[in-house]
Amino acid sequence: MVMTLRKHNSLHQEFTGLSPESPLNAVLPRLAISIGIWSWLMVFIIGSISFYKSICVIEQHIKDDSLARVSYIANSAGLQKEAQNNEDIINAIRTVWDAASDRQEDEYLCVFDSNSTLLYHSNKSVPAGEKAPDAVLSDSNDASTRSLHSLISRKMRYVGTCTATVGNNQIAAILPVPESDLTVGIFRSREQVDTAIFTILKPFSIGFIIVGALIIPLSLLVISIWIYLLLKKQSKSERTQRLMHYMIENIVTPTAIISPDSRIAYANKAACEMLGYTRDELTSLSVPEVFPGISITRWAKAFSVLRKRVSTKQELMVTAKNGARIPAEVVANHMTFDHSEYMIVFAQNITERKLKDEEIARVQQQQKAILDTIPDIAWLKDKNGIFLAANEAYAALCGHPVDSIPGCTEYDLWPEELAKQHTDSEQDILVTGECQRNEGQIFMENGDDIWIETIIMPIIDEEGILIGTAGIGREMTDRKKAENELRAQRDHTEQIIHNSPAIICSTDAHGITTLVNPAGEEITGYTHEELVGKSWWKTCYPDMTNDQFGEFIEQLKTGPIRNYEMELTAKNGGKRIILWNYTLKYSSSNTIQEIIGFGNDITERREMEEELMRGRKLDSLAVLAGGIAHDFNNALTSVLGYISLSKLDMKPETLSKAEAGALRAKTLSEKLLTFSRGGAPIIRDASLTDVVNDAIHAISRFENVTVECTMPETLSAACIDKGQMRQVIVNILTNAVEAMPDGGKISVSAVEILLMDGEFSELSEGAYIKLSIADQGTGIAEENLPKIFDPFFTTKQNASGLGLSSSYSIIKKHHGLLTVKSAFSIGTIADIYIPCAVRSAQEPETPAAVEVTQPKTTGKQKHILVMDDEAMIRELLKQALEHLGYNVEVASDGKEAVESYKKSYSTENPFDAVIMDLTVPGGMGGKDAFAEILKFDPTVTGIVASGYSKDPVMSNYHNYGFKAVIPKPFKINDLQDVVSLLVNSAV
Repeated sequence: MVMTLRKHNSLHQEFTGLSPESPLNAVLPRLAISIGIWSWLMVFIIGSISFYKSICVIEQHIKDDSLARVSYIANSAGLQKEAQNNEDIINAIRTVWDAASDRQEDEYLCVFDSNSTLLYHSNKSVPAGEKAPDAVLSDSNDASTRSLHSLISRKMRYVGTCTATVGNNQIAAILPVPESDLTVGIFRSREQVDTAIFTILKPFSIGFIIVGALIIPLSLLVISIWIYLLLKKQSKSERTQRLMHYMIENIVTPTAIISPDSRIAYANKAACEMLGYTRDELTSLSVPEVFPGISITRWAKAFSVLRKRVSTKQELMVTAKNGARIPAEVVANHMTFDHSEYMIVFAQNITERKLKDEEIARVQQQQKAILDTIPDIAWLKDKNGIFLAANEAYAALCGHPVDSIPGCTEYDLWPEELAKQHTDSEQDILVTGECQRNEGQIFMENGDDIWIETIIMPIIDEEGILIGTAGIGREMTDRKKAENELRAQRDHTEQIIHNSPAIICSTDAHGITTLVNPAGEEITGYTHEELVGKSWWKTCYPDMTNDQFGEFIEQLKTGPIRNYEMELTAKNGGKRIILWNYTLKYSSSNTIQEIIGFGNDITERREMEEELMRGRKLDSLAVLAGGIAHDFNNALTSVLGYISLSKLDMKPETLSKAEAGALRAKTLSEKLLTFSRGGAPIIRDASLTDVVNDAIHAISRFENVTVECTMPETLSAACIDKGQMRQVIVNILTNAVEAMPDGGKISVSAVEILLMDGEFSELSEGAYIKLSIADQGTGIAEENLPKIFDPFFTTKQNASGLGLSSSYSIIKKHHGLLTVKSAFSIGTIADIYIPCAVRSAQEPETPAAVEVTQPKTTGKQKHILVMDDEAMIRELLKQALEHLGYNVEVASDGKEAVESYKKSYSTENPFDAVIMDLTVPGGMGGKDAFAEILKFDPTVTGIVASGYSKDPVMSNYHNYGFKAVIPKPFKINDLQDVVSLLVNSAV
């Protein structure tokens, strides 16, 4: 259909069929209701006055669907005719029957009245008026078929009118009416096939009138309501269409509707204004007249393609009324309306955009020409990150043709991770509007990696609007590798400086600190902030004068200074000995730029060297002292023994002086034994308070000195040799008394402390008792402090110089420490650190030198075996023990002692105890001999007696099976106490 619209609403009328202003929209609903009401009235009046027709109603009992047509046709014929009586019905049925061409030959038709009287038979030989045959009236052989007789005899009450449908029994009843019945039967070989009852409604029946008055108007009313609703819906649709028409007409986008034959069916106001036509002029044109590049053939193809694609978009040239060519962006959509196809076209004038694009293209050509002259990589992008141009260097780097780069994004040219980095960087520039310098690593497809340095700048137009970015970059792989190597070297150097245990520092030419490592902070006690920016020499070497610093610099100019010891003053005032190595660093102008120093703290090493030297001196003395003490003790043993024995028979006063002199010799030998190599003290858990009180009592003869002792009652026991510890305390107290010739006060105190690992290099961590002895004497000169523990060093007349040196050795062998602090003319403090014992000092002590056992025999003289290599000692011990009431046998070496013990063991009087000397030159000593005896008799009671403390048996006798120890020299009373406890006392 060709459609030409002359008015702006003609297309709207074509689509809806109604004008928006049509009066039928308001009249039709009211008209439909009026028609329904008036029809009801008229039918009721006319039906009750003049309607005179008969209506036939049929009840069908269909047995054979193929023969139902006869009954149906007969029924239709009866309804269509004016049935005045039965004859009219019969004639109608007969006419239909005779006209049936597809009935079978043996079929025949019978019509009966309500009395079963045959009114008609299609077989002419059967006269009318006869009764139905018995075969017809009786039940047929088919149980599912009702007999004609039962059908007729049943009183049927039909009402209203009925609609008969082939194959179904449908009867619609409204009100009962009087009727007259006819029965029609179809038979085949005297067998009933189909039956129908025709009921004739009588004229002027009230039922007919009521039916007519109700059914017909009601139907008309329903039709009227349906028409009303339809028109109402149509009116709403029309309003929607009018709204859409208004919207399309007034949108600013030029819009047109084009039919398949290329005619412009509709154009809105914007389209007319764009092309300069009126609406009537524009709707009279075809597509080729408006779009010069599209012919009728091309239009037909485009319409066919659009039918499949639904929508398309392209740029076309449009011809205006004045002949001007206007570039337009055209969007075409396929649409179907009222069973007709159309194309709705939206056009946008892009003249300005085209001009701008041409200008941009021209500028891009210029930009590309400029970029190609740059040897480094260069590119331009718009604000959306789309490349506008790039030079050959950039194309070679990314591996894409230079002509394919414009229009791409970073993600089209680079891996996703790298593209994201570039995009994020550009977004920062677009936000801040500031230039950005970046360095990045690019991994090439051949496996190489290169470094690129880029500078990205924002592009701002004449109006100050940021419209894109420009970038330039340069490969810096070689420079980056050099920087990385330099950085690695610097990091390596920094790690060395930071982790070095030596002081590493640097100053400028004037001595101002510029660098100090953590070791320097730790050793000096100053923080980095306290040192940097201040004079290194004034801070750590406050005694250095400017002249000395100048001499130091002059010496450095001649070359590096190696292994130069300087005493550094720490923040806490302490002195540290630093072994320095200094060198100078010169600037390019050959001036001193930096003084670099490397210093090792050798304070502990110096102390250890001094300690080692002191130990070597003591070791040298120990060799001599050990041998002298051994022989000296043996001699003293015989002297003391005989003197003690003589006191039993002679006057005690005469021999007491000899005994006292021997005891003084014993004291001297004990001091010498302290230096003996391996001469370990016999350490036991003991109360240090008792030892201190005993030592204080020993110096109580000095009347001008008072001792103030503060010992905690809960002080733990100490691991000490009571005799040696008493000697140490007496030595220190004696020195304190001698330091106060005019008298004074000595303070003695003790406290338990817990030392952590590293607090004292000489001590391991654990619990210690710190015993402090302070005096108010003259003090010790600073230059003498390092020498006070040297053997034979003394500043006093008539002194041996063994007091502090022997005390130092004793404390060291107790796994402790002795330190002395002194200030000249103020006083001296000696601190003794002794390991704590496990038990408390308040627990009772068991005599450590004696392990009490039950005597082997009772009621007879005890039998003692004495082994010693010295004949004089053997004889002395034999006489002393016999004097004490024991039976004694002696042996000169270990082998003889073992034989004697075994021989005696099997007799009635075995040995009750053995006393063994340890050292037997050229023979079996006491340790080995006693081990043999233990194998023979594990219950043996052994006592070790020796004047040489080198052997560890003396301090750890229990580990070798001995029950007690008697150090030489000893008195007979000491021997009596030990032997008596072991042999005669009960457990």
